Amino acid sequence: MATNSTQRKKKSRAWKVLSETIGPFLWRVAVVPITAVYGMVVALRNALYNARIFPKFRVPVKVVSVGNISVGGTGKTPFAEFLLDYYTSKGLSTGYLSRGYGRKTTGFRVVNPDTDTYDEVGDEALMVAGRHLKTLVAVCEDRVKGARAMLAHRPLDCIILDDAFQHRKIARDLDIVMIDGQKPPWKDSLLPSGRLREPLSALERADLIVVTRLHGEKELKTFQREAKKVTEREFVYVGYKIQYARPFSPDYPDIPADKLHRRSCIAFCGVGNNAQFEDFLRLSSIQVLQFYEFSDHFNYKPRNLKRIIRKYRRLSRQDIYIDPPIIVTTEKDYSRLKHVDWFWEEFAGYPFYYVSIHVEILKGGTLLERKLNGLFDGLKNDAVKDEWAAEAEAKRAKRKADEARFMEKLKAEQRAASFKNDAEIFKDKLESTPDPFDPKPFGKTLD
Repeated sequence: MATNSTQRKKKSRAWKVLSETIGPFLWRVAVVPITAVYGMVVALRNALYNARIFPKFRVPVKVVSVGNISVGGTGKTPFAEFLLDYYTSKGLSTGYLSRGYGRKTTGFRVVNPDTDTYDEVGDEALMVAGRHLKTLVAVCEDRVKGARAMLAHRPLDCIILDDAFQHRKIARDLDIVMIDGQKPPWKDSLLPSGRLREPLSALERADLIVVTRLHGEKELKTFQREAKKVTEREFVYVGYKIQYARPFSPDYPDIPADKLHRRSCIAFCGVGNNAQFEDFLRLSSIQVLQFYEFSDHFNYKPRNLKRIIRKYRRLSRQDIYIDPPIIVTTEKDYSRLKHVDWFWEEFAGYPFYYVSIHVEILKGGTLLERKLNGLFDGLKNDAVKDEWAAEAEAKRAKRKADEARFMEKLKAEQRAASFKNDAEIFKDKLESTPDPFDPKPFGKTLD
């Protein structure tokens, strides 16, 4: 009996090894023709844009795109928020435009973090709007249409596009590409056999390449050594640090970053790269007792959180913790749950927290600053800034004057149409009224 059980376990382990090795290999072989076709379509599209056969449209403000060439999370949104903070600190009026992935609405929409839900605007845009109250945050699948609508809504100096490297229809002044240092693109292949949206050559049209998820000097040097075999481009290296853990419910206190050291938690998330969040917590010296992962932009249901709560109850009964465990997720996941009624009805009494992070420049800060400042041609100089602001104000004044002339013309046309209509009514009444000097209507004739 024991022998049969041992044999079954051996067969189970052998099957697992085969499925994890041969399975992915067979998949890659099977999709080679699809990958080839996909690569040709991407190459043709890029060639048409490069030859200007497909037109690009420019908007009258500076446009910065933050994107990548692979699917999955590379830290685009936190870096886009870093850019918003950077330009806002220089006195510029900023805008943030995304597609609003995962929303059930379409078209252009300005995000209101107090009233909108992730179903209406998407979780990432909702999160950014809640953190950057001075920034105009909007969603639109057509970035050209969206940017123009934003400028009609409010004068802006700069628009940050999230995940727009492949959206080449809108011209941009700075193209930034994010790379996951643990999964560099030169070790990957095109969809569907790999994770690349575009071939490695697409990096040549990027103005700046930013590398994330490298931990420590050893990993950074190894990455640099491998990168030099592929490209001579300079990279900017960034990391992410926790600012604080903030509770969903006001019944619980904020936990600053220094107090999270060695704190026990149950973690869950549904983002582009769940493993990245788990690694981030562990590298921040947070003890992850259990980790639950869901698909990106996951639409949570009560049963998903009940499963987490059951685990939390079992673990929290143990008397081995200095501080009681907490339940931790990302700010993006929090933005999906905060407007859901059933969450507050069933789970508000539990210690749900989200961690807020900020960007830390590890290497290449001089290059990054040069690129960002160069976008506005020395905007630090007050004279240049005043001149640029005066030019922008003149454009806005001209637009207002054009709108006023259009409205006057419209009113004049409406008045003319109204006068014409009144004249026709008067004519009809005149024709239908008998002439008192005409004897015919009275049955008489004059000799």
